[in-house]
Amino acid sequence: MNSKEYNQRYYRKHAKRIKANNKAYRRNNPDKMKAIRKRWYKAHKHLIKRNNLRLRYNLSLDQYNALYEQQNGLCAICSASKKILCVDHCHKSGIIRSLLCRSCNRGLGLFNESPAVLKQAIKYIKRFDKV
Repeated sequence: MNSKEYNQRYYRKHAKRIKANNKAYRRNNPDKMKAIRKRWYKAHKHLIKRNNLRLRYNLSLDQYNALYEQQNGLCAICSASKKILCVDHCHKSGIIRSLLCRSCNRGLGLFNESPAVLKQAIKYIKRFDKV
């Protein structure tokens, strides 16, 4: 029996105890666990981004990069130059519209992507813009 088979057999036999020990270790060493998670995230950041794009928007990293280049790294609304832009999509149809800075993306979300509400917000701002 090789070491891999031995380890698998040992784990199956002692799984409850191993899981309990691991859980206790994580609970008793939060700073170490935070450092481990931080190192892992830093080492795998590109995979996390790739997987999020694929799962959330069915978009490959190459497609995202092409959109980014097409927009010259600028937000489609405010033209701010950002290193990272958010994928803007229609929540009803799922269609990707363009890339936005975080502020514009959140703004649209907070206004429920409603043109009527956005128009009211514009009227409101203009009303006090004369001051």
